[in-house]
Amino acid sequence: MLGNATPTIFEAIQLKDFDTGLMQRFDFWQYDGKIKPKPLLIGSKYFEKTKKFVDELRKRVQFMAPQSTLADLIKGCVELETTPQALLYIQEYSEYITTEANKAQSDGLVGFMSRRFDLCLKYALIHHAATNKACDLLSKVTADDIQYGILIAEMLGGWKTHVLYDKVVSGDFHKDCEIFKAAIKAAIKSGKDKPTFKLLATRRAQLKNWMPKYSECVIGILKKRGEIITKEGRRSTQYYLPK
Repeated sequence: MLGNATPTIFEAIQLKDFDTGLMQRFDFWQYDGKIKPKPLLIGSKYFEKTKKFVDELRKRVQFMAPQSTLADLIKGCVELETTPQALLYIQEYSEYITTEANKAQSDGLVGFMSRRFDLCLKYALIHHAATNKACDLLSKVTADDIQYGILIAEMLGGWKTHVLYDKVVSGDFHKDCEIFKAAIKAAIKSGKDKPTFKLLATRRAQLKNWMPKYSECVIGILKKRGEIITKEGRRSTQYYLPK
């Protein structure tokens, strides 16, 4: 199983995550250097290496057993050519993404920014398929296709950068976890013998606005981390902090 993630995920890994043995079955690689430019022009060493990789991948996919659902769906793949202007747009956008990502101030922003290039190509192909008849699907990818892909990539990437990123950085969920723990501490300090959710909400008013499912999520995560302890009472659950 392969995948990628923003490097900040490493900050969330705890010793307890290794208890099951699952984490030990993965290799984690992180590159901390600057993103290097991609010489996408036909004939470049990078282009040829990429093409060779795709060819090898194609062989492995097509080598699957005939009854394989994946093989039946893919039915092989075809390399699409591009018009000279389309290739120029791809090259320019790649250079723009590389420059902007290298200017980013955090790993999260680097990830959000650099993924725009993949989004551009993805939506360019969607545009190509949507605007051509079946008999023309294998025609060259045009400048219009790439421009459409860039517009969608910038729209989605902009939302991630300007809207989603603010929420991630501010750590609203993490703050709510801290608020819940502070409410427990305040409730116990008050001398009440049963720190139920109802009592906690009198110590931190924000809890009153939480939807039940959201509360369950916060409590579940804190329990999993070992940051709170629950005790089931006759009518309601009580919450405590570990010593």
